[in-house]
Amino acid sequence: LSKKEFLQIKESFVPQVLEKLRLLAEREAKLMFREYKQNPRALPDISTDISAAINRTTDALHVALSKDNISEDKFEELFPILQDFLPAKIVETSWNDIREKVPPTYIRNLLATILAGELVYREGVEYVNHISDQSLSVMAIEYLDQRRSVDSLKRKITTGEELSPTETKTLVSLLEHGGARTAIEFGGIENVPL
Repeated sequence: LSKKEFLQIKESFVPQVLEKLRLLAEREAKLMFREYKQNPRALPDISTDISAAINRTTDALHVALSKDNISEDKFEELFPILQDFLPAKIVETSWNDIREKVPPTYIRNLLATILAGELVYREGVEYVNHISDQSLSVMAIEYLDQRRSVDSLKRKITTGEELSPTETKTLVSLLEHGGARTAIEFGGIENVPL
């Protein structure tokens, strides 16, 4: 953005940036306390572990998202993720120009950082640390694909849309596999946020 463009949107843009920062801080805090519950230790040490896991995953994704390692079709599929993480005012005013104004390497690095944060904040440090360096980049992109499938199921359930028999079986399998562990993380099924 030029200085003039920034000043035109500043009034709504700055609060949106602050809201994004608050949400990231909240995710960090929630993960810190989840990690503490699993393995009590000093919170600054947990914060350092979270940063290391995000940085390791980001580094792996930098390689995975390079032009040599990802098809243009797959990159195009990932590109819209940026919209969810940019302040709404930037998306509203500049989305159509982003490819012309932002260098491709920067966009790929931003995607790597976003995807790494998503993986670590949702699944935790230990989950990422148990994945080998060789597998991490491929798994992180696969994670995103599976996350979309789960989100699709979630959308159908929350809107009351009927699930196909295959989707019902998939949901039951997901609950059987990770439901109890997730309930424990919330302190019991009665404490799962609604």
